[in-house]
Order: sequence, then C-alpha cells, then structure tokens
Amino acid sequence: MLSSVYARYISLIALLCFSIVSKADTLLLSNANADHTTALKPFFKALKDQKLISLNQFHLSRPNDTFWLKATLKTSGNLDQNHFCLSFNHLTFVDLYLFENGKLKLHHKAGAFRKKNEITRGDDRFHFNLVFLPGATYQVILKIKHTKRYPPNYDFLLQSTNTYLSYNRTLELTNFWLQGAIAVLLIYSGLSWFISKYKPFIWVMLFIVSIGLYCFSLEPAFIDFFFPMHPETGWLLVLVFLHVGIVSFYLLMIEFLEMKSKAPQLYHYGHLLIKVVLVFSVLCVTHNYLTSNYFLTNQINLAFSLIHLSYIGIATVTLWRKLDASQRFLIYGILVFVTGVMVLVASAVIFGEQSLVYAPIISKVTILLITILFLTGLNQKQTELLEKKTRISTLMDELNHRVKNNLQMLYSLSALQLPLMQNEKGKQVLNDMRGRIKAMMLVNEHLSIDQQEQAISVRLLAQEIKQHIQYIYDPKEQIPIDIRISEELSFPASIALPFGLILTELFTNTFKHAFSGDHPNPSIQVEIHLRAGYFRFTYKDNGNRTENINISPSMGLSLIQDLIRQLKGNLAVNSTTGYTYLFTFPNFC
Repeated sequence: MLSSVYARYISLIALLCFSIVSKADTLLLSNANADHTTALKPFFKALKDQKLISLNQFHLSRPNDTFWLKATLKTSGNLDQNHFCLSFNHLTFVDLYLFENGKLKLHHKAGAFRKKNEITRGDDRFHFNLVFLPGATYQVILKIKHTKRYPPNYDFLLQSTNTYLSYNRTLELTNFWLQGAIAVLLIYSGLSWFISKYKPFIWVMLFIVSIGLYCFSLEPAFIDFFFPMHPETGWLLVLVFLHVGIVSFYLLMIEFLEMKSKAPQLYHYGHLLIKVVLVFSVLCVTHNYLTSNYFLTNQINLAFSLIHLSYIGIATVTLWRKLDASQRFLIYGILVFVTGVMVLVASAVIFGEQSLVYAPIISKVTILLITILFLTGLNQKQTELLEKKTRISTLMDELNHRVKNNLQMLYSLSALQLPLMQNEKGKQVLNDMRGRIKAMMLVNEHLSIDQQEQAISVRLLAQEIKQHIQYIYDPKEQIPIDIRISEELSFPASIALPFGLILTELFTNTFKHAFSGDHPNPSIQVEIHLRAGYFRFTYKDNGNRTENINISPSMGLSLIQDLIRQLKGNLAVNSTTGYTYLFTFPNFC
C-alpha cells in the first residue's frame, strides 16, 4: 500500500518537473530583482486531473485536500546573491521539492502543524532556506495540505535572505517593544493591586496576561517553545486565551462600573454572558480537536462577536449618565476595545486566515491603549476611594472621641453623685449604672485601639470588666474569679458590646445577691468556647440566693434577656448548686 502511494507521488513529481512551460511562466532571478520580494502566485501552475492549469482555473473540492503547485525560475549568469528564502503563512503541511536542471536537489518540510523534528535545520515553520546558483534552471514543486479547512492562500514569497532577515528583525523588534510595554503595565497593575487590594486591578492583570498569550500563541515561537512535537495542541489554546481575555474584560466592566447597583439587569446578563463564553470556549476547543475545522469555528466566533458588541453598546449607552469621571475612562477603553474588535473582524472577513498575520500587532496596540485608559480610570477611582476612606476614618475618630468623652462624663458624674447619695438603694443603682457605663467604655476603647480589625480580645475585655466590678463590690478581692478564655478568641464589635453588658450584669448580680451572708468557699467561674460556629458562654457561681432569673423583675436580669435575644442566642439556667448560666449564640463573622 505504502509503495503504491510512494510510486504515485514519484510519478506526480516527475510530471510536474518535466512538463513544458512557456517563458512567460518562468521567473527570472537577476541582480535587478534579487533584493525585492517577489510573489510566486503569478508563476504557479496547479496540478489537476494529471494536467497543469493556472491558479485562476484551479478550485479544490474540499479545503483540506492535498494539492500540488509548481513554479519555474531561472537565475542569470551574473547573479551575485545565492541565498534566498521562500516564505508563506499559516499552511499546516508544506513539502518543498527543488529540482536543479531536472535533478532533485532537496526535499524540505514545514507548516504550522509540522513536528519540530521534521523541519530541516535552518528552516522554520513558515520559510525554507534555498541556495540558487547562477545560470541554472529550477523547478519549485510544493505539496500542500491545509487541514484547518480555511481556503488556502497562495501567498508564497521569494526574497533574498538579507531582505527576509531584515523584515523579520523589524517585526521582532516591534513585537519586543510592544511586549515590553505590556509587561510594564502588567507589573504596574500588580503593584497597584498589592498596595490597594482593589479587585478591578486583578481583572486588568488577567486581561493583559490572557490577551498577551493570545497574541503570543499566534506566533511560531509559542508552538516551538511549548509544543514542538504537538503543534495542534498549541493551536487549540489560541481561542482559550482569547475567551479568557473577554471574560476578564467583562468582569472588570461589571465591577468597576458598579453594574450591580446601577443596572441590575445588565449585571445579571453580564454574568450570564460570562458563563456562555466559558461554555462556548470549551465547545470550540472540542470542535477543533475532533474536526480540525478551524475555519468554521472562526466563522462562529465572528458571528458571536456581534453579541459582545451589542451588550457592550447597550451597557455604554445605559450607564453613561450614571458614571463618574473615573468610570468614564473605562468607557473610553471599551470604545478602543470595540474598535480593535471591529478591525480584527473586518480583516478576518476580508483577508480570511491571512488576517492572523496582523492580529498580534493589532491586538498588542489595542491592549496598550485599553490598559492605559483602564489604569487611568482605576487610579483616579482609587484616589477617590482613599480620600473617602480618609474622610470616613477622620469622622470615625471624631465620633469615637466624642463617645468616649460622653461616657467618661457620665461615669464621672455618677462617681461624684455617689458620696452625696444617702439612700442605700440609690447607691446600688448608681453603682450598677457605673458598671454598665464602664463596660461600654472598655468596648469603645478597644475599638479605638484597632479600628482596622474591629476585633476585641474576649479574655482581655472580661479581665477588665472583672477588675472594675470587683473594685466596686469586693475591693479586698475575697471572692476568687476564674476566667477560662483562650487568648486567641476575639469578638467583633456587634458581639463584644452585648457580651460586655451581660458579663457586667452577671458579676453585679453575683456580688449583690449570691454571697450576702458568710460563705465558706465563694467562687465565680467564666468560660467561653467556639464550637461549630456557635459561642458557648458559661457563667457559674456557688452562691446562695432565692432570686430566679425567669421570674425576677429586676432591671439587670431583664437586660440580660434582651441582650441574648439581640444576639439571637439562647439561655439555660441551672440552680442546683449555686447558679449556672449557659449562653449559646452564633458567630456572626
């Protein structure tokens, strides 16, 4: 089987090589045109039904069929340059047979899907190195198979090696500078996020990386570096990078433009569109992997781009009047994005697969313009947020200061009033009030110390409340108090204040009622644990009293019940030996 196929190829090559061509179909290489770039398309003949025909008459039955092209060239006797390059774009498999005066001189292989070890050293995926001697006749025979299903281009160019290298050097230098500028913007975005922790910077970074990888994946260096033996796999990732870039663009637009509050319906459709893009990306990769029909996938993506443009256009018109100056910079970036997309779509429609030659540079320039506008808006927004945060911080400091002063004034007034109070019951009321005010003061002081975390050490708070209440009712510290609370445990302000008031009431109630007579061995125990998302707070004393928390009309015990309801918690009381109060309430953090 293999021998018959090989014999067929030999006969086809012989037919192409020895067929008669006119002088008008022959390219003459001389010193006059050696430095110019010459398109071989006018000189090509195609093989069909064992006959050579012009390209104008040649049509493939299927885009992925194998076909043969032939061009004849002669070199002048005084040709000074010998080294030339034959280059092309995007074709997946190309075999070059070069005949010199009727004898096979070389057979080289190249192409987008060609394995690296099959490409001759000195060539690359999209060019062959050739050496032409003066005064010789050459037949250039090409066997081509384009499996990506695009209509194949015949854009083979012949130019001197110096001209080719000079052009590629200019192209590489342009790409290098563009990539360098993109890298600088990426680093700047990363540093901005690290300093500010402002989430839109993350989406900018993801956008830069993904679109940058999309541009890089269109270049042969990407395949040669990452997938030299599996180039098809590298090409599968091209659309993945593009789609991730689109998703990051939507995430940035949704969050920075505050769509959730300003346009809830657009916010919903935006997230739905993100999910659709991710699913669509998986389908595109699967379709390309199974069928290699990149052309159909590209056509579907071009049609899908109309949905992107429609959503972006509607969002821009709807939100424009609701945006501040910083957010409008993002709109300017969106307009640049839309312009870039329209240019790429138009070039894809007009030039087909040939447009992929220009896509990396167009995309990189678009990235730079978009990112600069995005970062300008983000930095302006960040400055506004920092100024607002500073104003809020100043107001909070002033508020805390005023609250602290007012509490201190109330505490001082009650302390001054205490010696003047003749009634013992009145003195008890004032002492109870002083304890409650002190609890609120302690919580406020802890919040002032650490406003960023807004978390209060439970052990430290309990210790301070215990010291203050004991100073009022038990200055000689005859009743030992055992506080079993982990040093790592902390409460947010929403829990710390009710907890502080509850503990104050419990201490006050114990000192006033539990040990009214002589008690041989008085003790108080406080214990708190966090278990399965719930705080378990146990307060226990071994005193003797007849008062029952469930029926008592006292203000303190009624306050405890109100506070535990505020914490959405439960209270259980056990009076078998002294009194044990078991509180459970959820962790709201």
